[in-house]
Amino acid sequence: MIEAICSGCNSTFSVDDLHAGKSGKCRKCGASVKIPAHMNSQPRTLGNDTAASDTEEYFDASHPCQITTTDSIHGWTIRGYKGLVTAHVVAGTGFFSDFAAGWTDVFGGRSQTYQRQMAVIEEDALESLRSAAVDRGANWVIGTRIDFDEISGKGMQMFMVSAQGTAVRAVADPSAPHDRYAATTVPGASVVSRLRRDAVLEMLPAVEKGERLVTEDFVAALCETKPPEAIPLCLRLLCPPAASQVTEKIQRLARQALHMAPRQATRQALQDLMLNQPTSAAVSLYSQLGLLDLRWALTQVQSSDSTARRVGLWALCCCVAASYSPHDVPVLRALAHAIRSGIPETCTEVELKGLLGGKSTKAWRCGHGHDNSLENERCVICDIDRHGLPRECSVSKALQVVESTCDLLEQAFRL
Repeated sequence: MIEAICSGCNSTFSVDDLHAGKSGKCRKCGASVKIPAHMNSQPRTLGNDTAASDTEEYFDASHPCQITTTDSIHGWTIRGYKGLVTAHVVAGTGFFSDFAAGWTDVFGGRSQTYQRQMAVIEEDALESLRSAAVDRGANWVIGTRIDFDEISGKGMQMFMVSAQGTAVRAVADPSAPHDRYAATTVPGASVVSRLRRDAVLEMLPAVEKGERLVTEDFVAALCETKPPEAIPLCLRLLCPPAASQVTEKIQRLARQALHMAPRQATRQALQDLMLNQPTSAAVSLYSQLGLLDLRWALTQVQSSDSTARRVGLWALCCCVAASYSPHDVPVLRALAHAIRSGIPETCTEVELKGLLGGKSTKAWRCGHGHDNSLENERCVICDIDRHGLPRECSVSKALQVVESTCDLLEQAFRL
């Protein structure tokens, strides 16, 4: 991927390698752009210094790969077929989801827990399909088909989503006709929703600054309108010290708003919060929302910063992803290797003199200065391991979770 900056709207885009050295138009603001010729080029401002020629290839820089169920793309010309791409995502339902769905089955109605679970794994499957297409140099997936299956047996129940389509490379046709009257009506509900969202966004800065009180009605409106701008406020309401100053209903609504907000934006905000303020409340929320990103965890574990390593191990010990795919197996193997060999020990080996001139014995001294027998994996006084980590994010626990998850996925995907 090549990074570039549009001078028209100051947006940073990641453009696929196949557009290197080409000219086009930013579909967000319409400015003429010039893409750097090499992937290792520095982010370059794209502006009107390069005139767009009649033969240049147009692309949507804000969406490096798009998905459609049709076999053709209106307004685009297919230049090459990159082959079939598939994605398989498996996710467990969980005891509490099954329990809640059972009551729904008895009394009638919709199962919100199952609907939310299915929506999450469908989103993950489409994201995996998009990534597979980009790896082949495609910017569209056409003829997409999505299948839902249920896997049950031995007292377990899991959902599986399979998505497949044809990866193609396509360029937009600037001369394609546009029907200005294609949409002749606008639903009134859409207008009301937009007006309500604008009102919420107008009030949000004052609420964040403390100029207005956080009310249950306002947080309920966040759940309805789902603006990504409200994610920092919802995180603040759920994490100390602000969490102790709001009611349980407000916290429940804030958690629901995070469930409904864009997952990637929520994941990024919560990961930044954990790195800046590594608290149990932040890690617990990360786990409840099912936001674990194995590649992000690998980056933290391999970091030279001790706080980042601790947060990465903590997330691996306490959190699970909403779903897993075959692409996660190599990441888990890399995580196991990094945990096994890349976490430095902070203890020092010492030799303790025996009583009354007796035989001396070897021991290890933790970072707090406590001496422990070589047989002890943890300090008997401060309960940290030889790497200076507490029990909730210890190296042994993280390694056990990673290896067990890897074995389970290898069996599920028959790798």
